[in-house]
Amino acid sequence: MIRSSITIIAALALLFGIAVSACQQQAEATKNTVSVEVPSIVPTIAQPTAEPTATIPNLQRELLDDRNKITSSPIGKFDFKNFTYELPRGWQNPDGSTEIKLTNGKIAPVSRDVS
Repeated sequence: MIRSSITIIAALALLFGIAVSACQQQAEATKNTVSVEVPSIVPTIAQPTAEPTATIPNLQRELLDDRNKITSSPIGKFDFKNFTYELPRGWQNPDGSTEIKLTNGKIAPVSRDVS
């Protein structure tokens, strides 16, 4: 009985060895027949070109010209420089008034007599 089990184990080991060697030969054959072509990638470096630098814009001229000073919006027609503004709650002028009246964008000094 021991002899038959040794014979079976030997036969299984032989079959396993044959299977492994067959797989290795097949893998080596596959390695040799499959060829992968990898394209060579050569980085291209952009060469700097000599170009004149841009001129510096005249920002003061842009601020003082008439661009964006005309509008058709209703708020563009409102005269903020000549308007009476209400002071925030809790604030008041020295004379007790709660409004500020602008005339040409300026406010007249508000004072009160102090004895």
